[in-house]
Amino acid sequence: RPDPLRQARLAGRQLPRLQAYPLAVADTLERVYGKSANERAGEIGFHLYQAGTAADPVRTASYLAQAAKNALAVGAFEEVLRLVETTLALLPGDRISERADALMMRGHGFWGLGRFDDAKAAFNGAAQRFDEQGDAKGATAVRDRIELLDGYLIAYLNLDRVIEIIRTEDEPKPVMIAEFGLTDRQTEAILDMRLRRLRKLEEMEIRKERQGLEAERTGLDALLGRAARQRT
Repeated sequence: RPDPLRQARLAGRQLPRLQAYPLAVADTLERVYGKSANERAGEIGFHLYQAGTAADPVRTASYLAQAAKNALAVGAFEEVLRLVETTLALLPGDRISERADALMMRGHGFWGLGRFDDAKAAFNGAAQRFDEQGDAKGATAVRDRIELLDGYLIAYLNLDRVIEIIRTEDEPKPVMIAEFGLTDRQTEAILDMRLRRLRKLEEMEIRKERQGLEAERTGLDALLGRAARQRT
């Protein structure tokens, strides 16, 4: 069996060892995992990224994008954002479709963290990429998603009232449309969420507030630490 590391060293000009080794590892993992390589995309993508310029950036970005999809499926939203950031940095500007898909994942990552304005901005960016590519279907799908996102945001900002309407009104849909100015599609999407998922929006706000307080505490700790060192 050929030695992939030896092949990497002999192909064209000799690669720096620190790049050749992770590239050879990625090639080996891709071959070993075969059809299940996408399930191990994070592992393969890590080694390709470590290979730097020795690896095809589009190939690296492809595995990192798949790793982001895998992270999104299990709700690892911070990991999604980290992987998408690297993916976009590696993708050439002319890979419009792949960049649009990455921006969509960024939007879902922000949404999962309760960062709704950032999610909307990411979705708008994806819609623009689809427009550039002439993909009307893709752009329409993204804008439909943005419309629903706007509706979810209204529900989030008026959560107690929305839940009250759903619980007490025999026909909540016309009441919600009249009171909040929602579209028919937005209202249907909110009603389809059910109360348990609506409460999840409340949990997102609590988590977001807690993250802000943690950041504030970290800043205060650092400030107090500096003051203590100056006194000594």
